[in-house]
Amino acid sequence: MQYMFQRKQNRMWLAGCVALIILFYGLYLMTSENTPAWHNMAKLFIKNDKSDVAGDYFRINGNSIILFNINQPATAFKPIEHPEDPNAKVEYTEPWMGDVNERLNRRTVEFFRGTINDGLIRHFSHPGQDGAWAYSPNWNTIYISTDWVDFKDPDSSSPHTFTLWRSTDGGYTWKQLDWPRARSINQLFFLDAQRGYAVGWPSIWRTADGGHSWQEIKAPAIAKDKHLDAVDLGADGVLRVAYYVKQKGDIHESTIVDRLAWDRDTFEQDVVLPGQTVIDMKSSVVIPGTACKNYVVSSLGLPYDDSNPDDNGRRTKAISSWVSGPKPVVEQLRTFDSDWGIDTLPFLQVGRRGVIFVHATDTNMQDAIFASTDDGKSWKAIKQDTLFAMSPNDFDPDTNTKYVIEDNMLMKQVW
Repeated sequence: MQYMFQRKQNRMWLAGCVALIILFYGLYLMTSENTPAWHNMAKLFIKNDKSDVAGDYFRINGNSIILFNINQPATAFKPIEHPEDPNAKVEYTEPWMGDVNERLNRRTVEFFRGTINDGLIRHFSHPGQDGAWAYSPNWNTIYISTDWVDFKDPDSSSPHTFTLWRSTDGGYTWKQLDWPRARSINQLFFLDAQRGYAVGWPSIWRTADGGHSWQEIKAPAIAKDKHLDAVDLGADGVLRVAYYVKQKGDIHESTIVDRLAWDRDTFEQDVVLPGQTVIDMKSSVVIPGTACKNYVVSSLGLPYDDSNPDDNGRRTKAISSWVSGPKPVVEQLRTFDSDWGIDTLPFLQVGRRGVIFVHATDTNMQDAIFASTDDGKSWKAIKQDTLFAMSPNDFDPDTNTKYVIEDNMLMKQVW
């Protein structure tokens, strides 16, 4: 009798816990008024592999998914014979696992393709601690670059080795393109299967034949000894680069955004942002009958001076926009308090119908997203818990859908 009573109490306790979970989840969905709810899509898995699904860079179309990832080698420990012994030694199963430089050397650039329901299959893997990817609108043609450096080389100036690859069957098979191993690639941008850019430094390279041949495009002369703060291939097919200058003619302590049309061989000035340093730059999706609109998030004031101990790096940030065309006019949409360190995340995302997201982290490392659905006229801050921390490429601008993979669970939020 006592046993049955205990079982009944356990069932009541479990039911109460479930009710509380449902209640708190419902409250979570209502924490931000008119904010779309997150919905579970499926539990992702990799076929014939025990690895978790990881990767900040992926795209989804219906049930199909492609995913780009920088993979860290798996490590494991030997079983401890006497776990009760406080002096028991913990050892890796293989000696290389304890060498941080060896672990870095074993990182790989990977590409997966599959379906949400049936799982993912790895179709590309090559040594690299960094890399970039680009794909045609129909996913038939995909490009991947890899960047590998020997961390075990005692010479700290060990050169980087770059490779470039192309798939013309949706990522199932790959062919290495002829690319000089010392020529850097930081980003890849493609208009379609054949036309695109490989952005390195101090040069930018352009191809019109699917990567078989490349034309060097000189970076703006004033920027050669600097770094590009942001690069974007606009929805209008124009490549834009942003860089800060102390002085260029009558321009002082400003960011210059230069533009390169596909049919031009040299950059020309697009806009000037006085007293600002650009952090990220994106453009709107082309909508028939409307012009392309460009957006930048910038830091106001002088750039951060890491040699100055009194400079804490905190700056007021701003988001501005302008419409492509002759003599564009820059409009500042809003500013963000200096407590929000939005320069610490890959944060600017722009979708259709006036949807804009600015990712932010405050001084207490609390994540949030500033969201606008009316092209920057009004904004709301949405606090993020760790479960829904955003990644650089989690947003599909064509459908205004945010995705996240957490513990192999794929979730989406449609705006």
